Amino acid sequence: PVLSAALRTPEGRDTFAQGILQLGCCCFIGATAGLRHALDVGDLTSEDLSAMIALLPDGCELKILTPLEEARYELQAMRSHCEPSDGMVSMGGKSMQIACGDALYSLPFSMHLGVVLLHDDVVG
Repeated sequence: PVLSAALRTPEGRDTFAQGILQLGCCCFIGATAGLRHALDVGDLTSEDLSAMIALLPDGCELKILTPLEEARYELQAMRSHCEPSDGMVSMGGKSMQIACGDALYSLPFSMHLGVVLLHDDVVG
């Protein structure tokens, strides 16, 4: 399941925390648009999130990324394997990040929603 679904229940949080513990090292968990959306619509509460953070092993951090932080992390990861001038389109379930040169955007919709909007615009 997606992270926001796992965090809703004590069992899901425990399973996630145990998986992170298996890494055996410090880690950074960057929560992205799906988790932001779940919090915004009330599918996940701040108490659920706090309960998850309390279960994480020492040295592990869970941070809800802003849309631009999400885009910056993805661009940095992509550029570590490509040319600095290469562009990027990164699509998830709730957002899309686009970069070209120094321009960087995080859009509050995903490709499947983009296709739906395009279809509605063209077909009506």
